[in-house]
Amino acid sequence: MKNKLKEILYDKRVKVAQLSRETGIPRPSIYNIMKSGSSIKTDSLFAICEALHISPNDFYGWEEERKKHGKKEH
Repeated sequence: MKNKLKEILYDKRVKVAQLSRETGIPRPSIYNIMKSGSSIKTDSLFAICEALHISPNDFYGWEEERKKHGKKEH
């Protein structure tokens, strides 16, 4: 599933090495996660979201997709 990690890191000016130190996730794993379609473990997702102060919705860009398609919150 495609994610927005690369864009989020750029916007927040966070380097992969810094994210790796803060989450304990090895740099090669973070690069793999950044690749479109790469899977991510739930604990890694939550660690990344916590370190970057974002939600899983932000990570995957679900909110943007929902707005783009005109869907409303329930």
